[in-house]
Amino acid sequence: MISLSGGKWKGRKIRALDQEGLRPSSSRVKESIFHILESMRMKRGLDRSFEGWRVLDLFAGVGGLGIEALSRGADFCLFVEKNKRTFRTLKENLNTLAVMPNQALAICEDAFDSLAWSMGKKYHLILLDPPYVIKEEFSLEFLLKSDALEPGAIILWEHDTKWEPKASAPFRLLSHRKIGPAGVSLFEFSPN
Repeated sequence: MISLSGGKWKGRKIRALDQEGLRPSSSRVKESIFHILESMRMKRGLDRSFEGWRVLDLFAGVGGLGIEALSRGADFCLFVEKNKRTFRTLKENLNTLAVMPNQALAICEDAFDSLAWSMGKKYHLILLDPPYVIKEEFSLEFLLKSDALEPGAIILWEHDTKWEPKASAPFRLLSHRKIGPAGVSLFEFSPN
């Protein structure tokens, strides 16, 4: 079980799976990630809430990061997870919290195989927590093909601490840090 660290579902628990290759973000890592995002919003003169934001949680796993964003006020989250067993647990977690259909949509498909998940919507926050083993083949540029990025969108990439993702324009590195067992890099989509 994973505890939610903030917002309307603070303290509630969601299911996690014990399966090879799946490493849900710990409560500590999630809490730190969202404190960083809230601090970034406040520096821009915005409130801490994610109200009005649309969130895209790619490689969603059991949904911990996206559910945390919803708990903290995001209007909508699209979850994309390809593993069928993990996807079932993600759906159970959304049902346990009684997440409304207009707040979330979960799609069982590979983020790389199709960009249909973008559904013509634009997102303010993109949460990336791909399996660490695919780091070399993955780059932010694939997001450009989806046309799913709102100008100024924040991309949060959780990764192995021994590796640092790189990106080039129109992506700008905002922050790179180690949080416990995870590396976290934040990028901004700056199309101009």
